[in-house]
Amino acid sequence: MTEVQGLSAAVWVKMVLCGVLLAVVLFSFSAFTSAPSAHAATTGHAVRLQPVATTTCYGQAFKIGSYVIASDLTYFAIDHTFIASSYCNDINIKVTQQTGPTQARVVFLDKTTGAVKGYGSWKSITSVNTWYVLASNVLDTTHFTYEFKVPYPGTTFTVYQAS
Repeated sequence: MTEVQGLSAAVWVKMVLCGVLLAVVLFSFSAFTSAPSAHAATTGHAVRLQPVATTTCYGQAFKIGSYVIASDLTYFAIDHTFIASSYCNDINIKVTQQTGPTQARVVFLDKTTGAVKGYGSWKSITSVNTWYVLASNVLDTTHFTYEFKVPYPGTTFTVYQAS
């Protein structure tokens, strides 16, 4: 084998192959770390990825609970503070199990103390699996809970919320 600038041909071939392999590895890596995609927002050198799929108001809904209505209690409030999100402009509920028409309203709470700040109007819930708007144009991070009138003692009442 001949020498190339003082190196044997075998060493030179090994160096060329290593260089090619290094170039392939670096190119492969840069394909994953190149310019941000259309779903990224850049701030200086940092990249903050944004979710591709957007969550809808009803897409982030969740079950509040199933309640067995006591024989002596047909009016009740949910003992939990909910916080309005940026996914919905409204506060919505859907009842999936009820014996007959019920009523519901939103109770607005102070963010710091949890004290009652105000009440929404009572809305009639006449159908199951239908979304009802209990409050409109609600600001993000508004704190609230619900009150219900369910005049069917001994029955089960199941409700979902989206806000």
